[in-house]
Amino acid sequence: MTLEDFAYIRRCVADGLVGSPCLELGVGNGEWTCKDVIRSAGIEYVGTDTFESPETDIVIDFQGPPETVRAAAKRTFRTVICFNVLEHCFEPIRVLDNILGLLEPHGTCIIVAPTIWPLHDFPRDCYRMNPNFYEEYAARRQVRLLQKMFDYLNVGPVSQFCEKGQYAYPPATSSQWKGLWSRCVHRVLNTTGRGHVTPNYLAIGCVIEKSP
Repeated sequence: MTLEDFAYIRRCVADGLVGSPCLELGVGNGEWTCKDVIRSAGIEYVGTDTFESPETDIVIDFQGPPETVRAAAKRTFRTVICFNVLEHCFEPIRVLDNILGLLEPHGTCIIVAPTIWPLHDFPRDCYRMNPNFYEEYAARRQVRLLQKMFDYLNVGPVSQFCEKGQYAYPPATSSQWKGLWSRCVHRVLNTTGRGHVTPNYLAIGCVIEKSP
């Protein structure tokens, strides 16, 4: 969890996108969770992970069969928070499908995951999700991706970096002029896929709303 992650969940709470009860995946030992933010808003909070800990209310492996996940949860939720979990899963789509299976109609799944980030093992690091991943998932599962919450965290809306349907990463904030120069040169030389300056740390936040 980063300061930007906390700012994003507070924004979701302020916009009324977090309902009760709320389930959070990957709570671990409770060092970095959304629990305090959620409970301070008067929302019932439940923590889950794949192992037992003082912070784990329910042990669930969201990469397991849907019936096993539903049996372990024993209830549905208005909101599920999935922060910095998908990149550590070998089957992130199955995780999202199982989340949808626990959501109430019009319930929300709030996601943060890195798209450019150094490798880190907790216990493994498998994926980086880009904007098209979330759009494709929402289209295939017939759920709504809330555009007002579709952000490069601490940068701005993902839509600001889309030209003619092609997404781009924002340039590194310390090298904007270098990034502009690089794009111009490679556009002239018809090598537009090379030489782009990008941030070392970039995460995407999004909210998916389940259909009725």
